[in-house]
Amino acid sequence: MATNAREKAIQDYRKKLLEHREIESRLKEVREQLKEVNKQYEKSENDLKALQSMGQIVGEVLKQLTEDKFIVKATNGPRYVVGCRRQLDKSKLKPGTRVALDMTTLTIVRYLPREVDPLHGEIDWEGIVKLTDGFNGADLRNVCTEAGVFAIRADREYVIEEDFMKAARKISDNKKLETKLDYKPV
Repeated sequence: MATNAREKAIQDYRKKLLEHREIESRLKEVREQLKEVNKQYEKSENDLKALQSMGQIVGEVLKQLTEDKFIVKATNGPRYVVGCRRQLDKSKLKPGTRVALDMTTLTIVRYLPREVDPLHGEIDWEGIVKLTDGFNGADLRNVCTEAGVFAIRADREYVIEEDFMKAARKISDNKKLETKLDYKPV
């Protein structure tokens, strides 16, 4: 009888040991997944900070002039001859590489991955231009921001033409209401 109780205790101990090992294995997998998610989060966070930093704009390397000087076309139009931070690998700065520029020092701050460019598919820019005729710079910025909001509401990580069209109409309607406001002298 004592041997039966001992054998049962040993079997129970082995079962618990196996359960513990399975749980430990699953915990290890979950920790690995957490590490991967944290890496993705950090990368996304860095990409957003690169775009949101004051005095930085997004550009694209057109040509390397010398070892330290590059021609970069900014997304908002002009081309700049810029330097590069020492810690960046200059061999990665090939034509077409997207970069963040520090406008105070005219230097390339970091490389930007293609994911930062949230456009998806073909966009009829002419149609959007017609809808935004008479808009100032702030209005156009609001259109872009609203397009991003529409994409977020649709649970997408990119904007499509429909987002821009809806945003342009919304801002246009707001501008019409703005002009109807009647201010009375004080």
